[in-house]
Amino acid sequence: MPSITFAHYRRVLSRIHRCAWLLCALLVAACTVPQKETTTPLEATRFLDMDIMPPVYELLLPPSAMPSHLGLRASNESVNANLTPGFHDWQLPEPQDLYQTGQASWYGDKFHGRLTANGERYNMNAMTAAHRSLPFGTEVCVRGLLTGKEVLVRINDRGPYVGRRIIDLSRAAAESLGMLSQGLKTVAIWIPDDNGPACGNGKAPLEGKGLPPPTNP
Repeated sequence: MPSITFAHYRRVLSRIHRCAWLLCALLVAACTVPQKETTTPLEATRFLDMDIMPPVYELLLPPSAMPSHLGLRASNESVNANLTPGFHDWQLPEPQDLYQTGQASWYGDKFHGRLTANGERYNMNAMTAAHRSLPFGTEVCVRGLLTGKEVLVRINDRGPYVGRRIIDLSRAAAESLGMLSQGLKTVAIWIPDDNGPACGNGKAPLEGKGLPPPTNP
C-alpha cells in the first residue's frame, strides 16, 4: 500500500477546514434572514381599537307596511328606511288626516300693515296665512310636496281667489318653505293636534284624499 505523506495529510485537512467555514457561513446567513411578522385580524382590530363584530341591525316593521307621505303603501323596492344600530323599537308617527292639496302662493310688502279679514294688521314677518274656509285662528301645517319642508301657520285672512290655489302664505312662511323665488308651490295641508306629531319635520304620514282644490267661476 502507498504510504500517506505529510503533505497529502495537510491537503485533506485544508479541504475539511474550508468546508467547515463554508457550512458555518451558510448557517449564519440563514439565521440572519429577517422573518416577517404575522398579525391576525383580531390583533389588528385590537390595535386599532375596533370592534371585530359589526353592529347588529333589525328593522322591526315590515317595509311593505310603511306608509308614504300621502298614505300610499310603498313597495319593498322603493323603501329607504334608516336602520338603527342595536335592537330598538322603531315607531312611525301616527298618520294624520290630509286636509287639502293644491298650490300655495304668498303675499308680502304690498300688503304689509293692511287689515286682514279677521281685523288684524297683516304682518309679512309673522307665520300667518289666508284660506277660503278654515276658521280664523286655526293652525295648519303646510308641507311642500317636492321638498318635504313644513311650516306651521295661523289662519287670519281669506283667500286666495285665483286659479286652484288653496292657501296664501305670509312672506316669512313662504321663505321657510323656500318658495320666495318660485311664487307658487304644490303643497299639502294638515291640521296638527296636541296628541299627534308636531309640524316641522315632514315625516308624519298623511292619509285620505283631502278636499279638492277650489274652482273659480
